[in-house]
Amino acid sequence: MDNVFQYGGLLESDLVSKLISFGANGVSIFQGAKRSVTTQLKEKFAPCMLEEHCVAHQTNLVVSKLLLTSKIEGML
Repeated sequence: MDNVFQYGGLLESDLVSKLISFGANGVSIFQGAKRSVTTQLKEKFAPCMLEEHCVAHQTNLVVSKLLLTSKIEGML
């Protein structure tokens, strides 16, 4: 969190008063259960914050799966 304040240009008061949602891909550093960014944000600044799996990332995963499925079906 120190890096968020030091390099991100945010103030602690910004997080407390404005943060309502956090979106990230599913890697554990962002959305793990113990010491992830999401967990720290919720514990320290925004207990009611929504956790979101990034919509762009979800869309990419769906399109990739559809393309793979169509290639496999074309081989049968």
